[in-house]
Amino acid sequence: MSKEDPQMRFRAPPALKKQIEDSAWKNRRSASAEIIARLEASFSKDWGDDEEVERLMKGAVLTLSPEMVEIFKRLEEEIRKNPVDLSKLPLGPPINSDTLDDE
Repeated sequence: MSKEDPQMRFRAPPALKKQIEDSAWKNRRSASAEIIARLEASFSKDWGDDEEVERLMKGAVLTLSPEMVEIFKRLEEEIRKNPVDLSKLPLGPPINSDTLDDE
């Protein structure tokens, strides 16, 4: 990681921020380095483990509004009824946090 690498800003719940800071301290690295190490590990991981994906999704759901939880539940039901091979779906440009509205 160098000073020339692009920067990203994101919001995190206070408890997650503390976990990152504690883990970074234990691993003797900065919070940024901790986040990067964890993200890189997640991208290299085999996501075929349904139990792990479900555990991660449940954690993510805790930060969603009740309305969004309902939308995702309905979406999951539809996907289970009509599976789609997403590997052939063309990817659009990445979402830039600067373009998202602050709420």
